[in-house]
Amino acid sequence: MICGHQPSFIKEIINELDCKDDILLLGHVNFKYLPFFYSLASCFVFPSLHESFGMPILEAMACGCPVITSKLFSCSEVAGDSALLVDPYNINDLTNAIYCLIDNKKLNKELKQKGLIRSKNFTWHKCAKKHLEVYLKAYNNIDK
Repeated sequence: MICGHQPSFIKEIINELDCKDDILLLGHVNFKYLPFFYSLASCFVFPSLHESFGMPILEAMACGCPVITSKLFSCSEVAGDSALLVDPYNINDLTNAIYCLIDNKKLNKELKQKGLIRSKNFTWHKCAKKHLEVYLKAYNNIDK
């Protein structure tokens, strides 16, 4: 199953490879159902080419889903050592990571556990507290 909007070329490739019976394209999935899909997935693949913050990475980790993500931009900072990091421009890198997570049950279990722990480091409370610290520091540095 693949959730989310897929460009037409993905559908064309699936047809060309004659694997449309093996791949279910679900399209847009309502946010409230995402935890269900994350928890069922063999892995969450997020090869972002540019990301300011990888919220989907944390969502997947919080649901116990092992993650494969880009080693570019903030994805690697969000994932830390709790995901497999790949070059999103390298299809072999991405393919090998997917195969590795599906084939290596020990690594799969390890990343599930690490991801659950890692996701707890990112809370809205901590986010608000850090923002407040920045604002207070800026306010205290203003000439009065």
